[in-house]
Amino acid sequence: MYANPIISVSLALVSLVSNGFISQYNTIDSNYEETNLSPVDGLVTLNGNALVQSTNPSTPIVTESRVVLVTAYSSTPDQTDSTPFITASGSHVRDGIVACNFLSFGTYVRFPDMYGDKVFVVEDRMALRNSHKIDIWFNTRWEAIQFGARNIRVEVLAT
Repeated sequence: MYANPIISVSLALVSLVSNGFISQYNTIDSNYEETNLSPVDGLVTLNGNALVQSTNPSTPIVTESRVVLVTAYSSTPDQTDSTPFITASGSHVRDGIVACNFLSFGTYVRFPDMYGDKVFVVEDRMALRNSHKIDIWFNTRWEAIQFGARNIRVEVLAT
């Protein structure tokens, strides 16, 4: 889904180490062009060549933020259909699945005020009468009941 922050940090370390070696080389050969690292447009550059993206590439971009009525469901036939463990998109239910009629399958969303940076994905649908809601899947009926219905800020993320 998003780039690995460990890779970004590793690349930054490699660029710093290589900059140190180049700087040592500069002291040996005074004719070698001086080396400078400087951030330009979110990139770390070496003599105008991009080395490492200096921003965190795993930081998702929020395309929309609004308050939505959020409810909860679990995999019981009275809350779903005759295949309670299969979503409308054909995947198996799991933690992080939401049902939503007004967003496309595969859309990533967050509920930052309640779940912080946890990312959910739209893979299920609701009855047409609930087209204004988002429904979060829970492992048990008890968890879904405990969640209830809440007005929560949802962030739609760029995919």
